[in-house]
Amino acid sequence: MTLWMAHRESTRPVMQEKKQLIEATWQNSLQSLVIGLKLSELLRFKCVISLANPAGGVESFSGSVEGVIAAQPQGNNGFGYDPVFVPQGHTETFAQMSAEQKDTLSHRGRALLAFSTGWKRP
Repeated sequence: MTLWMAHRESTRPVMQEKKQLIEATWQNSLQSLVIGLKLSELLRFKCVISLANPAGGVESFSGSVEGVIAAQPQGNNGFGYDPVFVPQGHTETFAQMSAEQKDTLSHRGRALLAFSTGWKRP
């Protein structure tokens, strides 16, 4: 939902309020996600990319990443759980990493790599 005011000069405060509301809602959702998880509990995120061809065949490519929840959200990059997820073997959250570093470690990045190197075009 986009809120617009009658005067162009007025849109910024309304849009800023909307952004703050979204961020506050997301923070509550993020807190709900980590409640009940132990900080040392190993988590796994998995992504599967499947491609169906007209002949009925399906090829699937997957990637996964394991890690733990940080004690507090850290970093400003990425989205979703990035501020609280620390990949195994690392000390920074995904939100503290560069996009390139995150892409090489993330479940989505690994699934895309598997797809790009494994798919054989008919």
